[in-house]
Amino acid sequence: MRRAFFSILLTIFALGAVFAQMIPVVAIMPLEAIGGRAAPEEASRITTQVVAELRSWGLNIMQAEAGAEYIVHGTLSRVGSNYILSAVTTEARSQKKLNESTEQAASLEELSIFSFCTNIVQNVPVPNYLLGTWQSTVNMPDGPVVCIMEFKSDRTVNVERYDTWEHRRNNSLL
Repeated sequence: MRRAFFSILLTIFALGAVFAQMIPVVAIMPLEAIGGRAAPEEASRITTQVVAELRSWGLNIMQAEAGAEYIVHGTLSRVGSNYILSAVTTEARSQKKLNESTEQAASLEELSIFSFCTNIVQNVPVPNYLLGTWQSTVNMPDGPVVCIMEFKSDRTVNVERYDTWEHRRNNSLL
């Protein structure tokens, strides 16, 4: 009974630690059509695509600056026959510019929304549900194969141990 109680208590604390990580709130402001050749309807359509893409990644997306931690301001312009989509991501509190993104294509359909979104939220911290040290052991006929990895909050991984196993006829390598 005592073991079950402590197991449940440990599980609750572990889940609390995982879900306590806050998901950042990003404000995507409507793209501004500039240059006279890009229509406001086109900018609105691209804004909708960017918001949908970032929401599919699990980020909290708003379309107003109030309450946001990060703000994305962008423009859609047309130079010659090319569309240019650009944006700047800033931290709301300090107004510090985190990064910029620019995509260029011959038509709106050819703009890479995924690549654009990847660049605009590149420096926005996302929750890492794997934080901590993880270990996996696979029992093989000739002995266990072990992998121990530590996932750090700065998005780096420290591999402490990574065993390999190869079996050839009567020989095995660990």
